[in-house]
Amino acid sequence: MMSVEELLKKLKARYGGIVTVPCSQPEREKLPSGILMLDYLLRGGYTQGKIYLLNGEWGSGKSLTAMMASIEALKKYPEKCVAYFDFECTFDVDSAVPTEQKERFIRYGFDPEKYEGRLQIVRPNNIEDFFHIAQKMAESGEYSLIIIDSVAEAPTSLHLEKEEKGQDHGRDDKPRIISFAIRTLKMALFRNRTTLLAVMQPRDRMDVMFGNPTIMSGGRALPLASSGIINLKKKDLVVNPDMLEIGMVIGVFIEKYKDGVPIRFRKKGQREYAEFILNYEIGIDNKVALMEVGLITGAVVQGGARIQWKDVSVYKKDFLAVVEEAGRYDEFVKDIYRSIEDEEVEDENIGHV
Repeated sequence: MMSVEELLKKLKARYGGIVTVPCSQPEREKLPSGILMLDYLLRGGYTQGKIYLLNGEWGSGKSLTAMMASIEALKKYPEKCVAYFDFECTFDVDSAVPTEQKERFIRYGFDPEKYEGRLQIVRPNNIEDFFHIAQKMAESGEYSLIIIDSVAEAPTSLHLEKEEKGQDHGRDDKPRIISFAIRTLKMALFRNRTTLLAVMQPRDRMDVMFGNPTIMSGGRALPLASSGIINLKKKDLVVNPDMLEIGMVIGVFIEKYKDGVPIRFRKKGQREYAEFILNYEIGIDNKVALMEVGLITGAVVQGGARIQWKDVSVYKKDFLAVVEEAGRYDEFVKDIYRSIEDEEVEDENIGHV
């Protein structure tokens, strides 16, 4: 009989070093999302080389969440690029009001001139071209993040061909294409530590009376291949004293998470969306979430109306102002992120109330 060592040597000679992988591999880094509450739910951010879906109705902040991730990727990996596949043709800093929109992009943390050449907007003709281009990008090892916005808007080549000929579209072949293409793309992403964010949009099903009345465009292959499904929901509006709308409250719930124990908020047995605030002028307002996450992880301790963090002990309403005035705001943020990484969650079904 052939020994195990001889068998592995023979297999490696034919298939290369991918036959066996050491159990103790280098830990994969986390890519921050740019949204503190989402980073808390994802245990620090998106894991390198994995696939994540951003799912939600229109106006729920999916594209903004993807854009915030691209900003963080450009900051964290200055030697690598980010590819944004824009099937919806909405990511444009030179649109109708270029000066105003560019200024808003800069306030959100994205400077188009600073990242010129490293953030690449790609608009392929169909979803087959997307998979082909994304495969080559991932295999090059030069991309830290690839975003597709959105899967629902990506047509197939057969769809375009029938549209041009004026024929009936018939049955959608997108699920079949995704099912075959995602298998090879997933391996390329994993080996080269390239993260994929796919923006999804639920579609209403007219033939369902009971159960879930929505379905994801493109079938189930992408949700099955993903490491995380992030549901976003527009919950409320933020108004100023003059009752003018200046932002919105976005709810986030992690429906699927394979990279560790998920943190889920529960209330009376029902799932509850964690929240973060989008301010239309400054972008994501993480200051509100800082205190909430700090209290949950134990980095900040509340006693009555006072907040204690290290040697700082002041009233809760004055805490952030005092920390900023002392020049310790960045230290406080790093401490919160450190507490997120160190926190242990024992029960994935209970999480934090």
